[in-house]
Amino acid sequence: MSHELAEQMEHAAHEAHAGGHEKAGGASLSKMIGMTMAGLGVILAFCSAMVGGARSSMIATMVKQTDASNKYLTIATKYRLIESQLQEMHALLPTDSTGMKKAEGTLTQLEKQAGKSPNGTVIKAIHLQTAQVLSGAIPTRSDVLRFADMVETYGKEKEAAQERAESFDPRVEAYTESAEHYEWAQLMAEFGIVLASVALLFANRILWGVSLVFGLGSLSTIVWTTTSAHAALNRAEARINDAEDAYKKAAQDKADGEFDEKLVEEVEHLPKW
Repeated sequence: MSHELAEQMEHAAHEAHAGGHEKAGGASLSKMIGMTMAGLGVILAFCSAMVGGARSSMIATMVKQTDASNKYLTIATKYRLIESQLQEMHALLPTDSTGMKKAEGTLTQLEKQAGKSPNGTVIKAIHLQTAQVLSGAIPTRSDVLRFADMVETYGKEKEAAQERAESFDPRVEAYTESAEHYEWAQLMAEFGIVLASVALLFANRILWGVSLVFGLGSLSTIVWTTTSAHAALNRAEARINDAEDAYKKAAQDKADGEFDEKLVEEVEHLPKW
């Protein structure tokens, strides 16, 4: 009897020892799953912040692009207006300078032949009236050259303004893609938290391992997105700066102001008529 009792006591001691190890292992697993959930929660909060920041930056960039596009439309409209005015001036220019000189010579010759007769007076009046009409209708050479120069300079400014507006596209695309990729990482972190919660409920190591895989996938996506977005934004910023410098060189605001002042001054000093 005593031998059997001793064996039963020894068996009970082994079971108690094994139960203690099992409880300790369960507590350790719960602790690890809890730490995993906390880490995934931090990743989730980080992804949420990065998504919001990327979208805010994207909206700010689109506002700047809208301003640049409006400036381009203004310059393009001005360019078309100046071009149409140059076309009108070109239509008023004499197409046959040789014929005009021949007609002028003919009128001069008729005027000399008529002398001081009544016909001579009429011819002279016609000659003067024709010269007056032509001088008022035909634009001067300086005006035509000025408008031709304006068309050329506004054409360059229009191209620079268009490139400036389009230079914001890569930055918008970079922020859009980064926000989308951070959302992927956020989704993986959410899946990881759900699986870790179920693993904690059932003390399941397999589900905990799967939640760790989702967490590692989320971290990898964050690192890859941050690296690629940083490189893309650097390239986009360089293009924007180059386009901005080119536009400033092509802008004609100062030249237009000087021309306007000169034109007003010439008009103010015109003789009275």
